[in-house]
Amino acid sequence: MLTAQTFNLQEAKTIFSKYSILIVEDDLTILQNFKDTLSHLFKNVYTAVNGVEALELYNLYRDELSIIMADYNMPLMNGLDLFTAIRTENRKIALMLVTGDMSKEIFLKAIKIKLDEFALKPIQFKTLLVLIYQILSKIEQDKAFHKQKKDLETLFKLLGQHNLITKADLQGNITYANDIFCEVSGYTKEEVIGQPHSIVRHPDMKETVFKHMWETITSGEIWRGRVKNKAKTVHFI
Repeated sequence: MLTAQTFNLQEAKTIFSKYSILIVEDDLTILQNFKDTLSHLFKNVYTAVNGVEALELYNLYRDELSIIMADYNMPLMNGLDLFTAIRTENRKIALMLVTGDMSKEIFLKAIKIKLDEFALKPIQFKTLLVLIYQILSKIEQDKAFHKQKKDLETLFKLLGQHNLITKADLQGNITYANDIFCEVSGYTKEEVIGQPHSIVRHPDMKETVFKHMWETITSGEIWRGRVKNKAKTVHFI
């Protein structure tokens, strides 16, 4: 578990430097201290002294901002009202509330608008950095996951142009079959979708082969080997 004691600022800089942050705080001294320190870490640091000004800045830099950190008690518009306005049209941006009063009412509102994090005052600056780092690390992981998913979809599409491809659910039922598979096997997609994959199993194949294949795949590993399947007609594939 990451703590203020185990936090490595040099490593965190590689992530911080990719992102822009908006800080909302009505105490000008605290706000300036935040800006002076975080400007050396983040791509851009924007500041506002109340929720109304913050909402204007958000609308101006919404495509650039990744995280907003706001105090709860502020003039004109408090932090939760600000976050509520933002969350109604942006489910992705990270929101972090800083407050000295974590009442049940505030806590329930924070849950309702799905805040990413909240911090109780007084808070040490390094602890604050840890919280921000954890939020941005999750954003990095989500980006990596979606990139990997997109790359796999591209690879899958390329492979499907020259290879027989099927997908199956955890029960072994076919959920997808590409055109080449249907052409070679003699089955239409309507005939195989929802059917157990054994519909194309050739009698020459031993049960133990498929048992080992299934155990390997369900454990998250890649199975490699030769499989003899039968087509709808007599020939095998």
